[in-house]
Amino acid sequence: MPEIYPVKFSLLNELKEYPDRTSYLIDEKSYVKFPSYKGQNSSDLILDDGLPDTRLAPIDSLITEFRSLSKLKAFKKYLGYRGPFGASYLINILVPYLCSTRGLKISNENILITNGAHMGIYLSAKILLKPGDNIIVGEPGYKNANLTFQQMGAKINKIPVDD
Repeated sequence: MPEIYPVKFSLLNELKEYPDRTSYLIDEKSYVKFPSYKGQNSSDLILDDGLPDTRLAPIDSLITEFRSLSKLKAFKKYLGYRGPFGASYLINILVPYLCSTRGLKISNENILITNGAHMGIYLSAKILLKPGDNIIVGEPGYKNANLTFQQMGAKINKIPVDD
């Protein structure tokens, strides 16, 4: 067996941002380019949809607490993968809530928990839309959802939203 020696990473080769192009060929007509994340300066004022400002969070305390909880035997069950439809305990709470507050007649099999709204929008669009389908969206609206609909081949019709 050949001897393998670790190679130190050079700080000069550190990736500062993702490149605009790949090193391999792709069919650029078959996808819609989503804007890439370029990072932020610590002094930037960030206006977003309600995500906490991580610059104000007690990150060291959170990491310490998480590390201590992760050592508990009872916590181990939360470190694995859940079922493909999401956390069953959350689904068991959502079904009666949605039935009583929204008048839905659903069961656990009708609920799918996703990792955020955009994943839910993508899955719904992938299932429901066919290339050439017309879709109506509000303007102004959710740009990333529109990009997803465009990626699925839908024709986007924007309707102005008033007060």
